[in-house]
Amino acid sequence: MRANLAQRLVNGLKDEGIRWTHNVGQLDEKLRVLVGDVVVASSFIAYIAPFNAAFRSDLWSGKWMPDIVERKIPSTEGDPTHPNPSPYP
Repeated sequence: MRANLAQRLVNGLKDEGIRWTHNVGQLDEKLRVLVGDVVVASSFIAYIAPFNAAFRSDLWSGKWMPDIVERKIPSTEGDPTHPNPSPYP
């Protein structure tokens, strides 16, 4: 009985180790793009009230993202003015 419980515990911990390893990889990627995402988000927030969506989209695609790419700042791909479901849980 104890051997069975111990085996179940070991298997459960092994599965947790796999899950944690996967989660660490995801967190590393999120950390890698954090600075670029914050730059885009703060720019978007600064311009959300005074300008319409079309103008903000033009700023994003014509100014902000080319500048981020030119400076080689990692960021999440995609247009924040037409968001997909969040990549963050």
